[in-house]
Amino acid sequence: MCLYDGDRKQKANVVGTVSELLVKEDDVINPGQEIIRYQSCTHPEVMKDLCAECGEDLRKLNLDSQASTQKASVSMVHAIPELKVSAARAEKLGKAHEEQLIGNRKLVLLVDLDQTIIHTTNDSVPTELADIHHFQLYGANSPWYHTKLRPHTAEFLERIANLYELHICTFGMYNNTMLCR
Repeated sequence: MCLYDGDRKQKANVVGTVSELLVKEDDVINPGQEIIRYQSCTHPEVMKDLCAECGEDLRKLNLDSQASTQKASVSMVHAIPELKVSAARAEKLGKAHEEQLIGNRKLVLLVDLDQTIIHTTNDSVPTELADIHHFQLYGANSPWYHTKLRPHTAEFLERIANLYELHICTFGMYNNTMLCR
């Protein structure tokens, strides 16, 4: 929060949101007079230890027990685990998503990537076979993996995309977390 003192910008000594303006335009303000009321930030959205609402660096903040129960702790985007929201915000976003699905008359379909959409093996596979992607996960000294799309996968995904909101995930582990898109 910033306050203005004439032409100078002053940084406020509190973090939060203005909840009420106590003066009107052209009011005479006396020194020490309260001009705003503010509500402390509960840090409902956090990205890499920075509050997305107020900008506070939460690594430097010693949260009291009320704020710590409301602060962001729910990971919302699988690909961005550093983005967290409060349980209340997650519930609100979940309800909005549910209403959107109902409005679009769609259900969510969770499709497992491994052995469903693709097949991957580290068995010896000739490199000249069509439609097989060959790769090494950890560089030249790691084993070779060979991946192929299951037959008719593209057509299947195209047809069901009109009926469902698709989420494709893998139960393969990356840093001990399940990956979904």
